[in-house]
Amino acid sequence: CYADADHPASLVPVLEGATQVVSCINARTAGHGCPEYGEEAGANIVTTAVEAGIQHVLHLSVVGAYRWSPNPLNRASFRIDRKVRVLKDLPWTMLRVSCYQDEVIEGHVRPPDGGKPHGIARSSRYAPISRRDVGRIVVDLLPKMIPSRTLYVGGPDTWYGTEMASTIAPFIQGSGGRTRYGQLPPGDVCVMPDTTRVMVDLQPRDRLIDRLESGNAPVETREAQPVYKRGDP
Repeated sequence: CYADADHPASLVPVLEGATQVVSCINARTAGHGCPEYGEEAGANIVTTAVEAGIQHVLHLSVVGAYRWSPNPLNRASFRIDRKVRVLKDLPWTMLRVSCYQDEVIEGHVRPPDGGKPHGIARSSRYAPISRRDVGRIVVDLLPKMIPSRTLYVGGPDTWYGTEMASTIAPFIQGSGGRTRYGQLPPGDVCVMPDTTRVMVDLQPRDRLIDRLESGNAPVETREAQPVYKRGDP
């Protein structure tokens, strides 16, 4: 199903029958060159979901979405988040992610378009997390979300820019002009692993170095994986 979060009426049919909502929109959801969402988009999803009787609404964002970010997309994401946070009486929860491991790989190590990767801001600090770990966290969190709570996740490793630059250096590929894939924003977008564990009761497991050494394919963890089924508490 398709809808435009800038237009609340289009959301009504796609939310029909839903009991929980995970909103993964950001300022520019579909990638490079796509139009940006307006700042009401996230709030439109929350409000329309609640009007449909849905009481579990999780809004995903990023740690770098702050007012003074040097990254224009992060500033736009901040404005989307701000419109959600002022909905004081509605049952939204926000999950802010440090940065994703594939953002490091696509922008700074092996750009899919073959272009020259960006450098790492050496004075910054990051805690890249895999999308698989974030998926685990979301599934585990949905039944026990606390309304109007903002949670932060990242890890399992934390890196200063100098450390990350030296770690990824042996794996960097690309030539020609600068890649069209975006770079990580500078600044402190780090979330300590212990903070993640306290906030969501789950320790991220997928490590960036393992993905680099495996050629970017997510490495299967050896621990037994939980099995989630519809209706599980």
